[in-house]
Amino acid sequence: MSKKLLIINIDENTNEASSIIDRTNQKDLEILYLNNNIINKSIKHKILDDLFKPEYATKIDIEARNIVKKWYKPFESKLKYFGLILPQLIENNFLMMWWILLKIEIMKKLIDSEKPAEIEIITEYKEDIHIIEELIKNKETKFNHHLLSKGTKILPKEIFKKFSIKAISHLQNILFKLKSNKNNKNNILVLSNLRQSLPLLKELKKNKNNVIIRAGENIGRSLFNKYCDYYITFNEYSTPRIARKLKSIEKILHQKYDNIKKDKKYQKDLFYHIPLFKVLEKYLTKIFLEDFKNLIKYIEITKNIKSKIDIVVTHNDIIAFEKTVVQTANKLNIPTVTMVEGFLSKSKISKNNTFVPFSSQKMALHSEDLKNFIIKNYKIPKERLVVTGHPMFDHYKNEKPASKESVHELYNIPKDKKIILYSAEKYNNDNKYQSSIWSAYTKKQYLSIYEELFKAIKNNSDAFLIIKKHPSEIMDGSIIDNIAKKEKVDNFITIKQANLHDLINASSIVIVRLSTIGLESMILDKPVVIMDTYFDTNDNVGYTEFNASLHAKKPGELGKILKNLLHDKELQNKLSKNIKKFINCNYPINDGSASKKMSNLIKNMIKK
Repeated sequence: MSKKLLIINIDENTNEASSIIDRTNQKDLEILYLNNNIINKSIKHKILDDLFKPEYATKIDIEARNIVKKWYKPFESKLKYFGLILPQLIENNFLMMWWILLKIEIMKKLIDSEKPAEIEIITEYKEDIHIIEELIKNKETKFNHHLLSKGTKILPKEIFKKFSIKAISHLQNILFKLKSNKNNKNNILVLSNLRQSLPLLKELKKNKNNVIIRAGENIGRSLFNKYCDYYITFNEYSTPRIARKLKSIEKILHQKYDNIKKDKKYQKDLFYHIPLFKVLEKYLTKIFLEDFKNLIKYIEITKNIKSKIDIVVTHNDIIAFEKTVVQTANKLNIPTVTMVEGFLSKSKISKNNTFVPFSSQKMALHSEDLKNFIIKNYKIPKERLVVTGHPMFDHYKNEKPASKESVHELYNIPKDKKIILYSAEKYNNDNKYQSSIWSAYTKKQYLSIYEELFKAIKNNSDAFLIIKKHPSEIMDGSIIDNIAKKEKVDNFITIKQANLHDLINASSIVIVRLSTIGLESMILDKPVVIMDTYFDTNDNVGYTEFNASLHAKKPGELGKILKNLLHDKELQNKLSKNIKKFINCNYPINDGSASKKMSNLIKNMIKK
């Protein structure tokens, strides 16, 4: 047992924190770092990441979803706007507080097991202090805290970037306001990223009567595109009436939040190991005074552009922005349709999911099998479900990929090497808690993934590994290189931008965990390996249905699986047959016609 536990959570104030540590009596001292910023390596310490166990993910995910569904119930009727329940619209965003629950879970276990006589904390986050205060409330533990202020200084390049984005957003919004009009055209509002929607946009633009209006909360990537007539940035869109409405709404939201803060019973009932209201107060304040205001703004903008919109098309309707626009459009009798994003497996739409029931009037699905599953398990009329396939996958049938030889030449890969493609997940070293608990993982898990990959490649000398990094990953690339050097592996490359069709086609095996690239690879009849090693996921997507993919769950399994797949012709043939069964069930419309089917569906839904 350590007599004193020092907890540190510092991102910016490293020097000040270091001074406090130097003044601290270091006898029988142990440090717990809540992030990976290790200020003093000479003192015995632990990292929160290292105390994380994969099975915690399942527990925390369940608890977080329970809180998300219940936290607003006592005052649900008071948080409606235009007939929409604001907390319901933001459920998916509020799930990001899972990180708070995880901190509580781990720190409670540590304090209960080590029973420190004294706890001191140096942090930039008030919630950390509240957590410790509650965890030791009925203990005799001494407690002291240092709350350091985070800087607010913005670098000149960030100021310029924000100014540029704001200026372009205003210009785009002005062009939409001035030039867009009905003129007997089909005005199609598309809420989707360009990669997923481009094949559909190309098909829609074949009809000169179609006007494409893309939109998002923020300025979009690939903003200026010949397949898009206008772009609306909702965060920068306004009119005098909307501005007046939001100003009056601010006072109302403040009043409602003040009333909730006075409700002692509510605060007591918001609970996970400890009362959560004070711990979550920063997040609840943001939800009430910023997020709800933004949702109301999106509702008012949708009402404002009603006369210029004939249909809303989106690639998901579970994120707050899309969900708000879709449900508002439903109220305004504007047709709405959602294209299923990625691969929506049966396991994803089982109990306690966020995908079904959906908000749009119609949902475009991948298969009749999925349609029948939804009808059977949910009270959704079959008329709302349409099987079209997804436009994003059309090019796999309609376009010829580059030859394998050209891919080898492009990346300087020896011709006798077989390409193993690893589709990496998003990892944000700055803040890995900005995504769901299933997509976020610790630095230790991150490093373990690459150790496992390189050990597997080292044992397969005829293989060459291509690591396709996630476009949004924020991580020092030298970390991967250092692991490779440690494992004495040099037959690999790391890339961020690439033609996925060409890459998958040139690969002998594709390794994924949760990525849609698993389905894309099977469409191209490529063997897929699900690598769940070091995680509590168990093929959560459902790629092992029909034994269509192989599963590396335990350390050391990946290398053996790759060796068998590369050399066992019987296994390759068996897997190919199982892949065909999987595709026939989950994506049978594999004829390159999804964009045309979606275009016809949109045309039929538009009211004239």
